[in-house]
Amino acid sequence: MTLADRLACALERNDEEPNIKLAQNLAEQKDISGEILELFGIVNHGSKSQKHDAIKVLYELAALRSEAFGDKVKFAIDLLDTKDNRVVWGALTLVSEISHTDPDQVFRKLKKISNAAENGSVIAKDRAFEILVKLASYADYSTEITSQIEATLQTAAPNQLPMYAEKSVSAFSGRNPESVIEILQNRIDDLATEAKRKRLQKVIKTLQNPPSLPALS
Repeated sequence: MTLADRLACALERNDEEPNIKLAQNLAEQKDISGEILELFGIVNHGSKSQKHDAIKVLYELAALRSEAFGDKVKFAIDLLDTKDNRVVWGALTLVSEISHTDPDQVFRKLKKISNAAENGSVIAKDRAFEILVKLASYADYSTEITSQIEATLQTAAPNQLPMYAEKSVSAFSGRNPESVIEILQNRIDDLATEAKRKRLQKVIKTLQNPPSLPALS
């Protein structure tokens, strides 16, 4: 039985449970390099339903066994060339899960990632922002990436802004946060609800008063 035969669409299921179970089963196998390539092949050449199921399996599998994708980050980024929105945001989810296995590759392809997010859904934009935050943890990229994070915070949709601000805190750990604090303060009035404004204010307070490092014993 091929992997295509085990996808939800092949089983005439309209839910994601078969795809999630397939990812879990693959994660328990020792060597899954061939299976990962088979799934990429389905996303590239299968029917629409197969593509959507296979990309789900890939990012669910990556969440469980990200190290298995170490030499395959390029395959994930190449999926962004499609016009299928479900595949695009699924591929960005996959890249977010495996970015740490080849951060240089992800950094070099940031323009492509940003373009896919800009032209994609809200989920695509969310996943692209997660990728930025993860790359910011690497010293070689942190200066450029934090600038991109700040630019995103300046233009992010009000509904997304509190979540983005919360996710970005780690990117400014140990750095001078004044510029991002100013951005967030200037955007408080963009938020329609008190709950969202309070979330943003909490982030600002955290950036202004970062937690102290524990004393060495």
